Amino acid sequence: MTNSHRTALSPWAIFRWLPSGHPVCIGRFRKRGDAEEHLRLHRISSPSRMEIVFDLPASAHDQTD
Repeated sequence: MTNSHRTALSPWAIFRWLPSGHPVCIGRFRKRGDAEEHLRLHRISSPSRMEIVFDLPASAHDQTD
């Protein structure tokens, strides 16, 4: 399974912003509810800015039939 295929199967991502302002993906999930639960657990242990994003790979956006 390719990385972009795996990404397309798990479009909900948690991103953490570094002090430099750059986002880092810390987890990908198939369901938003799973992402929300993981985000809740991450916020307990880390005060960093994090948010959930629906993030499909560019190839999934560009597909036409």
